Amino acid sequence: MFNVFPFRGLRPIPEKAAEVASPPYDVLNAQEAKVIVRKHPNSFLRINKAECEFDGRIDPHSETVYQNAKENLLLFMENGLMIQDEKPCFYIYRLTINDQCQTGLCCVMSIKDYEIGLIKKHEYTRPDKVEDRANHIEYLEAQVGPVFSIFRNNSEISDLFAQLTHVDPETSFTSDDGVTHDLWVVKNQSIIKE
Repeated sequence: MFNVFPFRGLRPIPEKAAEVASPPYDVLNAQEAKVIVRKHPNSFLRINKAECEFDGRIDPHSETVYQNAKENLLLFMENGLMIQDEKPCFYIYRLTINDQCQTGLCCVMSIKDYEIGLIKKHEYTRPDKVEDRANHIEYLEAQVGPVFSIFRNNSEISDLFAQLTHVDPETSFTSDDGVTHDLWVVKNQSIIKE
Protein backbone atom coordinates (compact mmCIF):
# COMPACT_ATOMS: atom_id res chain seq x y z
CA MET A 1 0.00 0.00 0.00
CA PHE A 2 1.31 3.44 -0.85
CA ASN A 3 0.61 6.75 0.85
CA VAL A 4 -1.55 9.61 -0.41
CA PHE A 5 -1.93 12.98 1.26
CA PRO A 6 -4.26 15.97 0.86
CA PHE A 7 -2.89 19.36 -0.15
CA ARG A 8 -4.01 22.98 -0.38
CA GLY A 9 -4.95 23.11 -4.04
CA LEU A 10 -4.61 26.28 -6.07
CA ARG A 11 -7.40 26.15 -8.63
CA PRO A 12 -9.39 28.43 -10.91
CA ILE A 13 -12.65 29.79 -9.60
CA PRO A 14 -15.47 27.76 -11.18
CA GLU A 15 -16.80 30.54 -13.40
CA LYS A 16 -13.33 31.16 -14.91
CA ALA A 17 -12.12 27.55 -15.15
CA ALA A 18 -12.78 27.27 -18.90
CA GLU A 19 -10.73 30.43 -19.51
CA VAL A 20 -7.82 29.28 -17.34
CA ALA A 21 -7.73 25.65 -18.53
CA SER A 22 -5.00 24.82 -21.01
CA PRO A 23 -3.43 21.86 -22.76
CA PRO A 24 -0.36 20.38 -21.05
CA TYR A 25 2.76 22.52 -21.57
CA ASP A 26 4.67 19.74 -23.33
CA VAL A 27 2.21 18.95 -26.14
CA LEU A 28 2.66 22.22 -28.02
CA ASN A 29 5.41 24.59 -28.95
CA ALA A 30 5.69 28.24 -27.92
CA GLN A 31 4.09 29.48 -31.15
CA GLU A 32 1.05 27.21 -30.70
CA ALA A 33 0.80 28.36 -27.07
CA LYS A 34 0.98 31.99 -28.22
CA VAL A 35 -2.07 31.45 -30.47
CA ILE A 36 -4.06 29.99 -27.57
CA VAL A 37 -3.06 32.82 -25.23
CA ARG A 38 -4.15 35.42 -27.80
CA LYS A 39 -7.58 33.76 -27.90
CA HIS A 40 -7.69 33.07 -24.13
CA PRO A 41 -5.65 35.73 -22.25
CA ASN A 42 -6.33 33.98 -18.93
CA SER A 43 -4.90 30.67 -20.16
CA PHE A 44 -2.73 28.80 -17.68
CA LEU A 45 -0.15 28.55 -20.48
CA ARG A 46 0.97 32.02 -19.35
CA ILE A 47 2.22 30.21 -16.23
CA ASN A 48 3.06 26.74 -17.48
CA LYS A 49 4.65 27.80 -20.78
CA ALA A 50 5.52 31.43 -20.07
CA GLU A 51 7.91 31.65 -23.02
CA CYS A 52 4.79 32.10 -25.17
CA GLU A 53 4.74 35.76 -24.04
CA PHE A 54 8.18 36.47 -25.54
CA ASP A 55 9.54 36.50 -29.06
CA GLY A 56 11.06 33.30 -30.40
CA ARG A 57 14.61 34.36 -29.55
CA ILE A 58 14.30 33.85 -25.78
CA ASP A 59 15.66 30.73 -24.15
CA PRO A 60 12.55 28.98 -22.75
CA HIS A 61 14.69 27.79 -19.81
CA SER A 62 15.93 31.24 -18.87
CA GLU A 63 15.48 32.92 -15.52
CA THR A 64 13.44 35.61 -17.28
CA VAL A 65 10.85 33.06 -18.43
CA TYR A 66 10.59 31.39 -15.01
CA GLN A 67 10.26 34.78 -13.32
CA ASN A 68 7.52 35.75 -15.78
CA ALA A 69 5.69 32.52 -14.96
CA LYS A 70 5.80 33.37 -11.25
CA GLU A 71 4.58 36.92 -11.87
CA ASN A 72 1.70 35.56 -13.95
CA LEU A 73 0.77 33.06 -11.23
CA LEU A 74 0.71 35.84 -8.63
CA LEU A 75 -1.33 38.00 -11.02
CA PHE A 76 -3.90 35.23 -11.51
CA MET A 77 -4.22 34.95 -7.74
CA GLU A 78 -4.38 38.74 -7.16
CA ASN A 79 -7.04 39.11 -9.87
CA GLY A 80 -9.17 36.40 -8.27
CA LEU A 81 -8.89 33.97 -11.18
CA MET A 82 -7.42 31.34 -8.88
CA ILE A 83 -7.97 30.53 -5.24
CA GLN A 84 -6.13 28.34 -2.78
CA ASP A 85 -8.05 26.13 -0.39
CA GLU A 86 -7.53 27.10 3.25
CA LYS A 87 -7.16 23.52 4.44
CA PRO A 88 -5.63 20.48 2.73
CA CYS A 89 -8.12 18.62 0.54
CA PHE A 90 -8.26 15.75 -1.89
CA TYR A 91 -9.73 16.39 -5.34
CA ILE A 92 -11.56 14.10 -7.73
CA TYR A 93 -11.01 15.04 -11.36
CA ARG A 94 -12.96 13.55 -14.28
CA LEU A 95 -12.46 13.92 -18.01
CA THR A 96 -15.30 12.88 -20.33
CA ILE A 97 -15.36 12.71 -24.11
CA ASN A 98 -17.74 10.71 -26.29
CA ASP A 99 -19.27 9.06 -23.20
CA GLN A 100 -15.83 7.77 -22.16
CA CYS A 101 -14.71 8.88 -18.68
CA GLN A 102 -11.43 8.86 -16.83
CA THR A 103 -11.61 9.67 -13.15
CA GLY A 104 -8.69 10.26 -10.85
CA LEU A 105 -7.63 11.40 -7.43
CA CYS A 106 -5.54 14.57 -7.14
CA CYS A 107 -3.27 14.16 -4.14
CA VAL A 108 0.30 14.32 -2.95
CA MET A 109 2.19 11.06 -3.11
CA SER A 110 5.34 9.97 -1.34
CA ILE A 111 8.68 10.25 -3.14
CA LYS A 112 9.87 7.40 -0.92
CA ASP A 113 7.10 5.16 -2.31
CA TYR A 114 8.36 6.04 -5.80
CA GLU A 115 12.01 5.44 -4.92
CA ILE A 116 11.33 2.00 -3.39
CA GLY A 117 9.17 0.90 -6.34
CA LEU A 118 5.66 1.00 -4.85
CA ILE A 119 4.89 3.56 -7.54
CA LYS A 120 6.21 2.21 -10.84
CA LYS A 121 7.98 4.33 -13.43
CA HIS A 122 6.09 4.44 -16.71
CA GLU A 123 8.62 6.24 -18.88
CA TYR A 124 12.12 7.60 -19.01
CA THR A 125 12.03 11.38 -18.63
CA ARG A 126 14.88 13.20 -20.32
CA PRO A 127 17.18 15.04 -17.88
CA ASP A 128 16.61 18.41 -19.65
CA LYS A 129 12.82 18.06 -19.10
CA VAL A 130 13.35 17.14 -15.44
CA GLU A 131 15.66 20.13 -14.95
CA ASP A 132 13.18 22.49 -16.64
CA ARG A 133 10.26 21.40 -14.45
CA ALA A 134 12.45 21.42 -11.31
CA ASN A 135 13.49 25.02 -12.09
CA HIS A 136 9.86 25.91 -12.81
CA ILE A 137 8.78 24.51 -9.43
CA GLU A 138 11.61 26.30 -7.64
CA TYR A 139 10.83 29.70 -9.17
CA LEU A 140 7.07 29.42 -8.69
CA GLU A 141 7.34 27.77 -5.28
CA ALA A 142 4.54 25.52 -6.53
CA GLN A 143 4.08 22.32 -8.49
CA VAL A 144 1.64 23.41 -11.19
CA GLY A 145 1.63 20.39 -13.45
CA PRO A 146 0.10 17.04 -12.58
CA VAL A 147 2.04 13.81 -12.60
CA PHE A 148 -0.31 11.05 -13.67
CA SER A 149 -0.31 7.62 -12.08
CA ILE A 150 -2.65 4.77 -12.87
CA PHE A 151 -3.85 1.89 -10.74
CA ARG A 152 -5.17 -1.56 -11.47
CA ASN A 153 -8.94 -1.98 -11.56
CA ASN A 154 -10.00 -1.82 -7.94
CA SER A 155 -13.65 -1.97 -6.89
CA GLU A 156 -12.96 -0.27 -3.54
CA ILE A 157 -11.49 2.77 -5.30
CA SER A 158 -14.21 2.76 -7.98
CA ASP A 159 -16.89 2.62 -5.28
CA LEU A 160 -15.24 5.49 -3.41
CA PHE A 161 -15.12 7.61 -6.58
CA ALA A 162 -18.81 6.85 -7.22
CA GLN A 163 -19.67 7.86 -3.65
CA LEU A 164 -17.71 11.13 -3.88
CA THR A 165 -19.07 12.12 -7.29
CA HIS A 166 -22.78 11.47 -6.72
CA VAL A 167 -23.22 15.24 -6.14
CA ASP A 168 -22.71 18.04 -8.63
CA PRO A 169 -19.04 18.92 -9.15
CA GLU A 170 -17.67 22.16 -7.76
CA THR A 171 -16.34 22.98 -11.23
CA SER A 172 -17.58 21.75 -14.61
CA PHE A 173 -16.90 22.99 -18.14
CA THR A 174 -16.33 21.71 -21.65
CA SER A 175 -13.09 22.81 -23.29
CA ASP A 176 -12.60 23.80 -26.93
CA ASP A 177 -11.62 20.21 -27.80
CA GLY A 178 -14.97 18.84 -26.58
CA VAL A 179 -13.68 17.34 -23.33
CA THR A 180 -15.83 17.88 -20.24
CA HIS A 181 -13.81 18.59 -17.09
CA ASP A 182 -15.39 17.99 -13.67
CA LEU A 183 -13.76 18.64 -10.30
CA TRP A 184 -14.98 17.69 -6.83
CA VAL A 185 -13.28 19.04 -3.71
CA VAL A 186 -13.11 16.44 -0.92
CA LYS A 187 -12.82 18.31 2.36
CA ASN A 188 -13.72 15.37 4.63
CA GLN A 189 -10.32 13.69 4.99
CA SER A 190 -11.72 10.64 6.80
CA ILE A 191 -13.39 9.51 3.56
CA ILE A 192 -10.06 8.65 1.93
CA LYS A 193 -7.99 6.18 3.92
CA GLU A 194 -4.24 6.34 3.57
